[in-house]
Amino acid sequence: MTLNTIELTINSVDWQEQLNGFSLLTVECEAADSPLLAENLSGMQATFSFLPQLPLELFSQQVLNNRVRLQFLTQDSKPEELDSDSAEPACLVIRTRSIPFPEAEQNVLLLGEDLFMAPLFPIAKQRQNATGATLALLHAQQGFPFAVKPARFMVESTPPEAIGASALLEDWKVANRLSSESFIAGCAQMTLSEMLHYWLEQMRGNLNKDEESWLLYLSAGDATVHECQRLINDLKEKRTLKLTLINLKNSNEPSDALGR
Repeated sequence: MTLNTIELTINSVDWQEQLNGFSLLTVECEAADSPLLAENLSGMQATFSFLPQLPLELFSQQVLNNRVRLQFLTQDSKPEELDSDSAEPACLVIRTRSIPFPEAEQNVLLLGEDLFMAPLFPIAKQRQNATGATLALLHAQQGFPFAVKPARFMVESTPPEAIGASALLEDWKVANRLSSESFIAGCAQMTLSEMLHYWLEQMRGNLNKDEESWLLYLSAGDATVHECQRLINDLKEKRTLKLTLINLKNSNEPSDALGR
């Protein structure tokens, strides 16, 4: 995996607490001479130069002229360094890698859990005018960084008890369903891999004779990634769905020819 490193001078940092222990961190930086920032950054890794132990998960990006505004999700408490006038943030260190971006006509399934779900939102935002289908399946052990709202879009390939959704994703015309092992109203009581298994079985049952192709973006912990990969590999002999899996957390190489 090849990483390109960019260091950006920070103009401002804003920390806003969200629901269920999440916080949204907005960082504005100088972006001169950084053409890579105009690309999809969903596979990026980012840290403060003065606070490398704080994990940052990209939630949104906006590039305007010579400035870039990046928003990150975190579940850490606000560090004292961000409140100190004597320790102004020096720079934001970004390590980017190439992530295949979906074409408008491709079918896309977004799979994310807990803090790792953040990088899926920039991809979802770019799908507003896509002609292919887009579905997001998100999981949280304790709670989501957003309020669970009644879903506006019908989705037949998910559990019937999953009737809640992210309103932001729906504003972007992305249907989505939620799950949690905890009891959260509107969410299916299952893991992300169980949600994927349900979707795979429903899709196989509803297929016609033509093979259907989907691009899967997965952003989750190692155990969940392993289980999701096992489920997809189990489809190899069934020759029904053609699935291409892209693991945002580990590799920039898509795992193709799955389920063929």
